[in-house]
Amino acid sequence: MHPFHPLYGQEFEQLGSREGLPGDRLYFEDHHGRAASIPKHFTDLGPIDPTVVIGRGQCLFRVADLLELCSLME
Repeated sequence: MHPFHPLYGQEFEQLGSREGLPGDRLYFEDHHGRAASIPKHFTDLGPIDPTVVIGRGQCLFRVADLLELCSLME
């Protein structure tokens, strides 16, 4: 899971996946036995975010998120 996601560090068995808009999703059974889904890029099955690779864990914010924040503040 993504480091900021509350389920980070936990492992789940994948039930299935869906590719398409608005984004690829993975389906899994949570600890309560319910089906749940999460964006694929939040897992280790998705592509690695370039910010994580380049920043080697030191970047607190992604550039795209900061630019979006700036546009909201204008």
